Amino acid sequence: MSYNFNDKVVLVTGGNSGIGLACVKKYNDLGAKVIATGRRELNEMEHLTIEEKALLEVVDYQLCDVADAKSQDILFEYIKNNYGKLNIAVNNAGITGVQGKKISECTLDEYNEVMDINVRGVWFSMQHELRMMQAQGYGAIVNLSSVAGLKGSLVSALYGMSKFAVNGLTRSAALENAKLGIRVNAVCPGAIETPIFDTVSAELKQRLLNIIPMGRIGEPTEIANYIAWLTSDEAVFITGTTLAIDGGVMA
Repeated sequence: MSYNFNDKVVLVTGGNSGIGLACVKKYNDLGAKVIATGRRELNEMEHLTIEEKALLEVVDYQLCDVADAKSQDILFEYIKNNYGKLNIAVNNAGITGVQGKKISECTLDEYNEVMDINVRGVWFSMQHELRMMQAQGYGAIVNLSSVAGLKGSLVSALYGMSKFAVNGLTRSAALENAKLGIRVNAVCPGAIETPIFDTVSAELKQRLLNIIPMGRIGEPTEIANYIAWLTSDEAVFITGTTLAIDGGVMA
């Protein structure tokens, strides 16, 4: 199914890789004005294909560290001055952090790294997004969570904890803004073929595959398709949901 996003301004944080990059392509293909953010310059990202780099050169790629308040201030001032509105925000920027460590083994630095980006970064982003959307009287936000935010995680307790927090932020924001024309949802992917997934050991990949009833790893485009739908006029009665897209893991 196709949607019309002509004249819609869309922000995708962490839009230079994986699910974020798939969202950038999806919205660009559907006619939106896309602002993609990342922490690195385009010429520093060796993981990008020629086509992916060309895409980020076509859309509006801006440097932003979501965990840094000043960086966020600069980004949203830029959006206000250059676009005057924000229809849709996809808060995708995030990290997995340390893997394979038990809660009792994790250090404070490891905790701070994950929470600063995955929670504080989403909170900073949502504050700016909601202020813009409240002033204009409309908007849709989708936060990237994980099935690790719906159940316990043996891969990374810190990552799972951060995604439970994202789900809590999502639901609270949905309740606060339900009558203001603003919808806030989260998607909770399972194992997806992304650069982050490539860093996982072969043993862990097999363990993850073994628990997926559909018997395969998901694709970033599949997540982007659902996010586009959630932010479209086809989903105007949906807010506060945490949608598992996981091949049946949460069944």
